[in-house]
Amino acid sequence: MSILIRVFNHRFYPVMIGFVLLASAFLLAQDGTSLLDIGVLTGILVAAGGVWLLLRSTQTEGQDTVERFKQNIAESGKPTIVQFFSQYCVGCLAVKPVVDQLENEAGDRLQIIRLSIDEEPGRSLVEEYDVVYTPTFVYFDAQGNKLRDSTFILDRARVLYELEQA
Repeated sequence: MSILIRVFNHRFYPVMIGFVLLASAFLLAQDGTSLLDIGVLTGILVAAGGVWLLLRSTQTEGQDTVERFKQNIAESGKPTIVQFFSQYCVGCLAVKPVVDQLENEAGDRLQIIRLSIDEEPGRSLVEEYDVVYTPTFVYFDAQGNKLRDSTFILDRARVLYELEQA
């Protein structure tokens, strides 16, 4: 059961779009299929692809090995938030604007590293940091010590408050 849950968590966006397309096709075909119906389905597919392209996360550059990742956390001299994400996770798409906003607001005082669970080093670090669902956020202090983690939610206000208190 947990494998099924993981697959749906990490790959839910295409599954959801497939269901939307099937339901739309069924509803549109009730009175026969027309070019307008095909146009509507194509529009839904193009819109879904556009949303995905706009909101998908990409892995932070320079994070190509586990060793380099750990070195970046230990030597940055700044608190670090690591986001584990998957390309087709709806929650990851939804939280991307919040992560981007936090990065813009606190980028000089905070390091944000995004790791795909489908690429290295994210794939290798999933077990070490107990990543079951995405997005998962792992918080480190300026010395590279793990403080806590959270799943699905990035509390931007709390992170900014903690940065002010440091």
